[in-house]
Formats: sequence, structure tokens, C-alpha cells
Amino acid sequence: MLPLDAHAPSTLEWKQESAFGRYFELKGGDSVYATLEFVKRFGSLAEARTAAGAWTYKRRGMMSPAVSARAAGSEADLAVYKPNWSSSKGTLTVVGGEVLEFRSASFWGQDWILSDPGGQNLLRFVTKGVVKQGSEVHVEAAARGRSDLPLLLTFCWYLLLLYQEDMGAAAVVISS
Repeated sequence: MLPLDAHAPSTLEWKQESAFGRYFELKGGDSVYATLEFVKRFGSLAEARTAAGAWTYKRRGMMSPAVSARAAGSEADLAVYKPNWSSSKGTLTVVGGEVLEFRSASFWGQDWILSDPGGQNLLRFVTKGVVKQGSEVHVEAAARGRSDLPLLLTFCWYLLLLYQEDMGAAAVVISS
């Protein structure tokens, strides 16, 4: 696995390896930079791995949901995401207290942006795929020097997967 540093491409792609699995790879060409895998077929616990480390992600709560990111094997939160009522945007608070905004930039929720407190874009995800989930990821210049870039790239992808699952479940309920 290659490191997500200043030498990594500024455009990467999350790819689902099998339409029947919940395993994803972040690639730049043929090179793998990160993986994300859900621990069970159903459920929200997932594990992410990069050259910089490994993390676990989990959604918790019903009435006031939050999603936490922790170093693998740790009980301390490194980041917490809290969505707004529509789940089309939310705040991502990282260790140290910095509050980032993660929001949909399109009506259909296919384009998502992570921005810093000053409104500068850090990451942009353009989701695609019907049978297999995927996303083109643009790493903006402001994000390239961040030490938490590997965590942000994997955590935001996890958040998008949860959003897509929730929207798919809502569509089934509405059509019933």
C-alpha cells in the first residue's frame, strides 16, 4: 500500500471490488492507497487501512446520530461526524477541535465536498456506479499537506456509503 502524501495523485478513485461485498479500495491507476471494509454483511462497523495507520468507523444513536472514527484497537474518538436533519451536510470534528463541513454539492447527492473552517475545499467526491459503488476523489491543494489526510479520505468515503445505504432504504420504503 502506498502512502497518501504529497507524491500521491491529486485524483484518486474508490472502487468496490465486488457487487456482492462491502470491500473498497482507493486507487490511483493500479496503485492501492487505502482500503475500507465493513466487518459484517449488515451493520455499520467498518475498518479502514492506509500506509499511515488503521481505523474503525461506527454509527451510533438513533435520535441524535453520530459517526465516530477511532484508531484500530482504541476507544478514543479521533473524529466525530454529526449530520444535519436531512443528512445532506454535517460537521466533522477532528482531534484538537477543528470543525470541518461535509456537504452535498448537488441536488441528487452525487457530489460531496469536505471544507475547512474558512470554507476552503479539501476533498471533493463525485460518486458513481449503480451495481458497484465508487467515487472519483479530488484532493485539493489545501488537503495535501494535512497529516490527517488518510483518515479524512477513508472516513468521508465511509460517510458517503452510509448516506447511499440510507437513501436506498428510504427509496424502498417510499415505493412500497
